[in-house]
Amino acid sequence: MGFRLGFLLFAIFFLALFLIASIFSHNHRWQEKYSLTNHFPYELNYGLKFSENLYGNISLIAMALMLGAFYATMDLTFVRTFFIPVMVSGILAALVIPVIVFVPASNIKAHIGVLMVQILSSILLPGTIGIAALKVYQDEGNSPLAIVVMCLCVAVALGIVIIMFNPKLSMRMEATVIEKENGEKEYKRPKLIPLAYTEWL
Repeated sequence: MGFRLGFLLFAIFFLALFLIASIFSHNHRWQEKYSLTNHFPYELNYGLKFSENLYGNISLIAMALMLGAFYATMDLTFVRTFFIPVMVSGILAALVIPVIVFVPASNIKAHIGVLMVQILSSILLPGTIGIAALKVYQDEGNSPLAIVVMCLCVAVALGIVIIMFNPKLSMRMEATVIEKENGEKEYKRPKLIPLAYTEWL
C-alpha cells in the first residue's frame, strides 16, 4: 500500500510541475497569460520542439507513468479479479493524458480520435471503480465506504456523460470584438471555450 501511495503522490507532484513549467514557458514565449478555461492542453506545446518545454514535457510523461503504475499495482495477487477492469481503464486514462497534450488540433482527425479515447476512459474509470466498490460491498457485507465510493463514481460517470452532450462542444470559436477609439477592431480570444476546459476536466 505504501509504494502505491508514493506513486499517487509523485503523480500529483509531477502534474503540478508540468503545469507550472509549461504555463511559465507558454507565457514567456507568447507574452500572454495562459488560462485553463480558454486554452487547449495542446497549446502548451504549440509551435515548440519537445526540448523547448523540456521540464514540462518530462514532468507530464513522469506523471502519466506514476499514475499508470498506481493503477497497475492495484491488486498484484489478482485474487479480486474484478479489479482488473479498473487497472486497465486506469492505465488507459493515465497514458492518454500526454497524448491529448502532444497532438495539436491542426491534426484534427488524430486530435478528435484521442479526445474520444480520453472521454471513453474518463467514463470507464469511475464506472469500473463503482462496480468494484459494489462487489466489495457484496463480499464484505456492511461497508459504508464501499457505498460512498460507488455513489461518487456513479455521479462522476453520469456527470461526464452529461458534459459530453453539451451542444457548445466544438472547435468553432467566436472571438470577442473590441472596438478601439480610432475605430479599429481588435479580436480577442473568448474568456470561456467549452471544449478547451472540458479537455482539462
